[in-house]
Amino acid sequence: MTYIRLLEQLSTADVGLAGGKGANLGELIRAGFPVPPGFVLTTAAYCAFVTANSLQAAITAALQEADLHDPAALARAATVIASHFAAGRVPAEIADDLRRAYLALGGIVAV
Repeated sequence: MTYIRLLEQLSTADVGLAGGKGANLGELIRAGFPVPPGFVLTTAAYCAFVTANSLQAAITAALQEADLHDPAALARAATVIASHFAAGRVPAEIADDLRRAYLALGGIVAV
């Protein structure tokens, strides 16, 4: 699974790959704390989604048009960007990895 990492595979060294929450959950597992089984979609999945849906130009344009010191302008830019993501299609290889990882958890899961 190229786009998935199990939580138990993660540490703080993986923040760039899995984000802060995923990396910290991995650290909690390593420290022996009870953490439900889970996984993260990696930043590679994000990049593949953006590329497959040609979103980079729209993201860049929305941010360039926004006053970065104006929270309302940033909120509007975020709404525009979110609408592009919502209209995007998840590439088959990401969907396949996600489906396999989810099914491997088995049973009812918290999200």
